[in-house]
Amino acid sequence: MPDYAITIRPLAARLAEGTGQPPVVCEALIKKLVDLLNDSAVNRERVYLHGLGTFWVRDMKPRKGRNPKTMENIAIPAKLRLAFTPAKHLKDI
Repeated sequence: MPDYAITIRPLAARLAEGTGQPPVVCEALIKKLVDLLNDSAVNRERVYLHGLGTFWVRDMKPRKGRNPKTMENIAIPAKLRLAFTPAKHLKDI
């Protein structure tokens, strides 16, 4: 299996082939979807896309860590992290 990520342009080209829309339109739609997911994350809303999965914001508690270079103990602050749970049929791949 190749170890690479598909970027927006090739993804838009594939989407254009499947829909008959120009690649520029498909690229704009993908970018708008990313913007909407970002806005939803900022507002702490769950986004469920049928057949793909659910995007949501997870609270990460503060914790202790260690700098592997110096072995010094450090405090890692609490933060928010975007999480994704794939749809069931994707988990089974």
